[in-house]
Amino acid sequence: MKEEFGQLMGDTARLWKMILSQRLKPLRLSYAKWSAMLLLSRQKDGIIQNELAKLLSIENPTLARILNSLEKDGWIKRVQHSTDKRVKIVYFTDIGEKKFEDSKYIINDLRQEILSGVNDKMLKQNIKTLKTIFKNLTSVNS
Repeated sequence: MKEEFGQLMGDTARLWKMILSQRLKPLRLSYAKWSAMLLLSRQKDGIIQNELAKLLSIENPTLARILNSLEKDGWIKRVQHSTDKRVKIVYFTDIGEKKFEDSKYIINDLRQEILSGVNDKMLKQNIKTLKTIFKNLTSVNS
């Protein structure tokens, strides 16, 4: 059973990302762009680009490509830090906030579909289990 768990967790995550990207495509979003926007939505005062890369667990050049695309579309802006010119702070634009709000309908619909047949007790237990595993993985990675 333990051998199956890791494979199933990885396969589930990949499938979630793939289907979510397909569903977000009409909004010109991908899972990667949406993930960056999700974290940005939680930071009303913007977020330092390097911090965003750490939170997404991706390298800075990878994030730069994602942000370049979002910036080109007018959904985010990057501003140099007032005291450290090497640091950029990422902010939503009004258009970006609207785009992110629009994406929530798609996400919520998909969540409803994939959680069909999963009751609150099951969901609560799975979240607890995944949080424990995530904590363990974080300590292994330190």
